[in-house]
Amino acid sequence: MIRRSQNNAAFTLIEMLIVIAIIGILVGAILAGGDSTRCDGLRAAATILAAELDAGRELAISNGDAYVFTLDFANNQLTLAYAGSTSALTSLPKTPFCPVKLEPSNHSKHILKFSELPGAASSVSFYAAAKVDSSGGFVQKATTIQFDAIGKTTGSYDTVIWLAAGPDDDLQYITVTVAAATGLITTGAFTGTPPPSGAIN
Repeated sequence: MIRRSQNNAAFTLIEMLIVIAIIGILVGAILAGGDSTRCDGLRAAATILAAELDAGRELAISNGDAYVFTLDFANNQLTLAYAGSTSALTSLPKTPFCPVKLEPSNHSKHILKFSELPGAASSVSFYAAAKVDSSGGFVQKATTIQFDAIGKTTGSYDTVIWLAAGPDDDLQYITVTVAAATGLITTGAFTGTPPPSGAIN
């Protein structure tokens, strides 16, 4: 009986399965890397935002007067200014945070532009903010946060700020919360759950 030699030029089923498995692993690694970069950007932006909010609170405590943050979602930025009546406090001190800029003419504002944050954080959007009650329920959209002389906010509700990153159909969020009673700032976990529609600007 004569055996015919098989053509070795074609891929076997096992070789095809190995190639498909390798491609699947590579695609998974690329997608996970994208999510990791997005999460890193959100975490970095939230850390910078929390630090700037805390710097405004510390100014209010150290100067015994009011300072206000304006949440400017249209321009993707946060602005800090003095809110009291002592003219000597109108000019703000230089900030240690590189992304935060002093308004050039009279140093009356700190401006944090999210598009100018370093690295992956520059792709993060200053997305929404809301006043929430003690159970976390939506009360109203927030446009300002004002700290008083003892470091608490002037409103009676906590303020939650949402930062977002990613494509519109797959946005990921992280929250930064300012407690009304103490003025303390906390950063939340990553989530795919969007803010209440009334909070989105």
